Amino acid sequence: MGIVFLKVCFMMKIGVFVNEPAILKLKSTMGKNPVIFLPTHRSYADFCLTTYLCYHYDISLPAVAAGMDFYSMAVVGQSMRETGAFYIRRTLTGAPLYAAT
Repeated sequence: MGIVFLKVCFMMKIGVFVNEPAILKLKSTMGKNPVIFLPTHRSYADFCLTTYLCYHYDISLPAVAAGMDFYSMAVVGQSMRETGAFYIRRTLTGAPLYAAT
């Protein structure tokens, strides 16, 4: 999915600034410790770019939490599942577990 994202960026002439020294420093300090990437969610491109950068810099690929609305999308949903996405409900109305809170 990251490769497709990159090709779309090239086709649309979108530039992306990458602070390479910061990524390399992050990679060297990560070691075997878990790291949580928190994209701003300004667009769906955030998680695509994060995944691509991890791939490009040989960092373990992140698991992506996606809303259930992506689950049934033919191409996008399948691609996300194949790259390690998992799906969560965004609304909890009517869920018995959360009714008491």
